[in-house]
Amino acid sequence: MPWQRVASINDIKEGNGISVVASGRKKPIAVFCCEGQFFAVTDECSHAYAPLSDSEVDHFIVTCKWHGARFDVRDGKGIGVLAYADLRTFPVRVQGDGIEIEV
Repeated sequence: MPWQRVASINDIKEGNGISVVASGRKKPIAVFCCEGQFFAVTDECSHAYAPLSDSEVDHFIVTCKWHGARFDVRDGKGIGVLAYADLRTFPVRVQGDGIEIEV
């Protein structure tokens, strides 16, 4: 699968995320910055399908604003009973000032 530039490193502040749409995908992807690293997961909570990109991430854990389901952005694993299924993750790399994901 090809790498696609989806954002600039300046677009995402520490502890936050953005929603991006990669070519060839129907659903958005959430890209987070946590501890200076970037991570990409499906932008949809498995509990009630809320977007995750507008939620804060702390110590690699994003907590859904709607009902509190939690996920590890490094591997997509759900934490606790509200996370009904794990999230799909996407490889991320930084090239210059750009964030690229492999889809």
